[in-house]
Amino acid sequence: MAGRPLNNKEIAVSVIIPVYNTERYLRDTLDSVLRQTLSSIEVICVDDGSTDGSGKILDEYAGKDRRVRVFHEENRSAGAARNYGLSKASGRYVVFWDADDEFRKDALEVLYLRCRKLKADICVCTARRRDDETGEVYASGAYLNRKLVPKEPVFNRKVIPQYIFNFASNVPWNKMYRRTFLIKNGLHFQEIRQANDVWFSMTALYCAERICTVKEPLVIYRVENTKSLTGKAAVNDMCVVDALREVRRSLEEYLGSEETSDDTARKIWQSFINRAADALLFFLRKQWNAEVYRELFDRYREEVFPEFGLFDHPAEYYYNPEQYEDIIQIKQLDAQQFLLYQFRRYERKYQIRAGMTPESYMRKAAGRLLRRR
Repeated sequence: MAGRPLNNKEIAVSVIIPVYNTERYLRDTLDSVLRQTLSSIEVICVDDGSTDGSGKILDEYAGKDRRVRVFHEENRSAGAARNYGLSKASGRYVVFWDADDEFRKDALEVLYLRCRKLKADICVCTARRRDDETGEVYASGAYLNRKLVPKEPVFNRKVIPQYIFNFASNVPWNKMYRRTFLIKNGLHFQEIRQANDVWFSMTALYCAERICTVKEPLVIYRVENTKSLTGKAAVNDMCVVDALREVRRSLEEYLGSEETSDDTARKIWQSFINRAADALLFFLRKQWNAEVYRELFDRYREEVFPEFGLFDHPAEYYYNPEQYEDIIQIKQLDAQQFLLYQFRRYERKYQIRAGMTPESYMRKAAGRLLRRR
């Protein structure tokens, strides 16, 4: 371990960063964190068994800034690293940031002041994306859907039961959490290689009594980084299914032990089904290995979708008409036919939503082909 903890009274926010072989981006990320306008922070970096120079970089920064604390652990998973970091945290609030992202210089201050003002358990912000292949930064509505956020400055599952799992994505890095809220509810990350944040994020949103949002994009999230876990989605392909099963089990326990009206319970389950559909379809799209894709597609159609009842609901049950159409096509087509259907439908929409010109799209496609050879 490098770096000693600060006095607890000084710490407003604990920044927990799992690190695994990110030396290419790590200095930029750490500089982005340490230059935050909110200085009363501790930066807990958990080296999850890196085999590159990440560990040395972390020790270097710990030697220069006493707010940085470094723990070198055996490689287990990002979820295990985040849990370990949380066990060492002392801040009033915590954020779980990634080692290859960047952050607006006042990100922590904006989130912290919002949380303190509204006495929030969770504060959610929007984000922008940086394409790791082209270097382009562009807006994204994937992380906070403001159309589903109520007018009230503070809300919870009782206010928006139908959208409690849908107004924000499952990623942990666009949220600030009150540390005692996490401890009280026993919230932790699953120690699995993929989707370790699904149960944590969805259960946190369900349990929170006071949720607020910040409309500004405070995080720049790196996409198309094939060295990240998301970029290697062909491995451990059933993790997201296992995570959703655990969320379902927890929901059954919560709803069985609370005084909740039948109408509210139905809306919460509808929110869950829509989030499950979104997560499963997203993970299918992230596959690069053709054989794994076919196997996953077949398991979805024959096992997973029936298990979660995705084939059982009419079009109006789903919030996104395109997701409903995907579900229907999965029921009717084989894997190859479904790929062709998706290609035709999404090619043009992807360019538009990403704000890409035809030229930048071609550069991206060319770079991806070279990388995959």
